[in-house]
Amino acid sequence: MKLHSIIGLLLLACLLTVGCATTTCKNNACSNQAPGFMHIVFFWYNQDANAFQKQQLADDCLAYLAKVKTVRKLTIGDPAGTPRDVVDNSYGLCLVVHFDDKAGHEYYQTAPEHLEFIARNKNTWDRVQVYDMIPK
Repeated sequence: MKLHSIIGLLLLACLLTVGCATTTCKNNACSNQAPGFMHIVFFWYNQDANAFQKQQLADDCLAYLAKVKTVRKLTIGDPAGTPRDVVDNSYGLCLVVHFDDKAGHEYYQTAPEHLEFIARNKNTWDRVQVYDMIPK
């Protein structure tokens, strides 16, 4: 096997292992058990948002939101850039939060960590779109 083929296989293995999103799980919450409530948030950056602010938004999702006691799993990621008419790739960052139930989500909305996250980052975005769902 040629060296470039080996390097290609190693890179593919790393991508499959690491993935493109950052996920934080609590209490073995990344198990296959379905969440009882999911909170999906899309952020569109302000035109003036710089690289530091964009990175802070991503970092703060993990540093603040993942610490809310009712969060079971939290994942952040960038648009995949898939070129299809039905795909919206215009957002800057996506956040997916798993809770055990709706009550956990309600707690999260007023949790000090969530409120601090908003205060620290609200000047970074000009639009936020939220989709909440109860998985079947």
